[in-house]
Amino acid sequence: MSIVYCIDTSAWIEMKERYPFHIFPSLWKELDTLIESGRLISPHQVYEELSKKDDEIFQWVRRRKKTFRKLDEEQVALAQEIVARFPKLIDPQKETPDADPFVISVALVERRNLTLLGGQCIVVTEEKPGGGTRAKIPDVCNSYAIEHFSIIEFFNNEGWKF
Repeated sequence: MSIVYCIDTSAWIEMKERYPFHIFPSLWKELDTLIESGRLISPHQVYEELSKKDDEIFQWVRRRKKTFRKLDEEQVALAQEIVARFPKLIDPQKETPDADPFVISVALVERRNLTLLGGQCIVVTEEKPGGGTRAKIPDVCNSYAIEHFSIIEFFNNEGWKF
């Protein structure tokens, strides 16, 4: 069974901070392997969020642009539906749209496509549930029955040890 991971901005940033390139080079090689096989994806909006800070993680992902998917009409429509159902998922005052609804819409479409082949799509995020005040990625994933993992759960699911 093939598993594809759709990774959120928070997970990219947390990996950079907790698992620096120079200390965990084997982790970053494993991520490259997933990217090359098409098993690690993000919507282009995550790339845009990461580009706001021209740091090590942005430099790394910039060389791996194939990870970041341009949205199709279905994914845009799903993101709009998600925002309509969970308006507090985004900050409407932001100049650049939040990537969160797009992470979920990409995962939904990917999951549907993979289900036909016996696979699945799991969202990777470091966000915690909002607890009723503000919807977060795990809350929305739960409502759409999308599995979601933290970074550690993602590593564990892949059987990685560093």
